[in-house]
Amino acid sequence: TTSSMIAHLLKSSGRNMVAFLGGISTNYESNLIFNGDTTHDTVAVVEADEFDRSFLQLSPNISVLTSTDADHLDIYDDRSNLLSSFSEFLNLTNKDGKIFVHKDALAASENCEALVKQYSLKEGDARSGNVEVGNGVFHMDYLNGAVMINRLSLKVPGFHNVENMTVAIAVCLELGLSPEEIMAGVESYRGVKRRFEYRIEDEKVIYIDDYAHHPTEIEAFLKSVRALYPDRKLTAIFQPHLYSRTRDFADGFAASLGLADELLLMDIYPAREEPIPGVTSEVVFEAVDLQNKYLCSKANMVDTLSELDTDLVVSIGAGDIDQFVEPIEALLKDKYEINE
Repeated sequence: TTSSMIAHLLKSSGRNMVAFLGGISTNYESNLIFNGDTTHDTVAVVEADEFDRSFLQLSPNISVLTSTDADHLDIYDDRSNLLSSFSEFLNLTNKDGKIFVHKDALAASENCEALVKQYSLKEGDARSGNVEVGNGVFHMDYLNGAVMINRLSLKVPGFHNVENMTVAIAVCLELGLSPEEIMAGVESYRGVKRRFEYRIEDEKVIYIDDYAHHPTEIEAFLKSVRALYPDRKLTAIFQPHLYSRTRDFADGFAASLGLADELLLMDIYPAREEPIPGVTSEVVFEAVDLQNKYLCSKANMVDTLSELDTDLVVSIGAGDIDQFVEPIEALLKDKYEINE
């Protein structure tokens, strides 16, 4: 999301740029975004991936580190190895460049030659202020020392997205965009497919789909949904991704999914892994502190959902749950007689 925000702000301002993203931009219906001619001043925006350490092949002029939450422990074994890899990545940044690091990830930026700037929702060199939620829009001010951009309108909801846009703005100011260009770019940004993507927005029922697959991401997503719709019953459908991730973060998944009112928990999507003995969705299911919860297979999930009285539905996960988005949407539209 942060990569797509930076890319959109640059493109909408007419800068020479090219961006390679890990998701499909809603604005451009592509994960490849470009503008202008390829010249010495063309900005390349690359979404760096720590999964297989491929980000250690890059040599950035500007780096952004959004999180060092423990993940991909099938690759790194433990968080200390993951943190070391992030530190190695940041130290690949040109010493005359700049590094933007979330306040909770500062440990990875120790001993960096390049200048390190901290950001977060409320603290740091770059931060937001006067965040308000209204009619599905997050309004915010951008604050960075003497620089202030007031009353920005972010139409992609979520406190985590306010935070992502905060660092995207910081990067784009560093690249020479004006406050006016940034304000227009934020206003026109429409997000990334499967990142807080509205599928139905109706008085009878709302349906939002999201790619979140780590407990921290799920918590941020569900808290933002709650802030937008505090009076609606929240039904979450979640498909765990990877046996190892489910095993390593079972308690975290249970806690974050407990933010919903009711839960449909699907079988684990294995991706690249073979099954691990004793690791199933039931491990998470038993720990979720909800009265209304259901274990579902792919075969019966949609039928289970059809029996529930819903008015706010979210689907969450990084596996093949994306194949159920259209059937869920069709079910809800038919059930609540929504014609679009």
